[in-house]
Amino acid sequence: MKNVEALIQAFTGLTDKFPEWKLRLVGSGVLDQNQIYNKNIEVFSFESQEKLVEHAQESSVFCLPSVHEAWGVVVHEFAALGMPLLLSDKVGASDKYLISNYNGLRFEADDPDSLKEKLNMLMSLSLDQLQIWGNRSRSLAISRTPEISAASLLSVL
Repeated sequence: MKNVEALIQAFTGLTDKFPEWKLRLVGSGVLDQNQIYNKNIEVFSFESQEKLVEHAQESSVFCLPSVHEAWGVVVHEFAALGMPLLLSDKVGASDKYLISNYNGLRFEADDPDSLKEKLNMLMSLSLDQLQIWGNRSRSLAISRTPEISAASLLSVL
């Protein structure tokens, strides 16, 4: 479960403070593309890899607010695209691709206030700091290649 409703609620609670920020939801799932949640919220259906890259290039942060996500390949993909990360503590991939206060922030999936607090912290960062965190995400992502993963696995056999 992606917990998108909690993200919408947290973001909506911050739009007065950060009116220039937009929330872009891709892979709409249960959300209705035609419903207007907030003038600063855009909902897109499932997108191709090329379109996801375009979304990343037009965005400042990648968020995965899941209440259960065994791994989440999308975390590696967006880290490789150079995105600062905001991940719930239930996203398995966060252990590999997120170092809190280095390239992003982690929040408690079952605590809406935790999500809002961490989202507020990220939205308060300067563009320069977001860029630094994005570069760090990319460095973490490219350090984990399929070749390195296979070699790590084979080393314990």
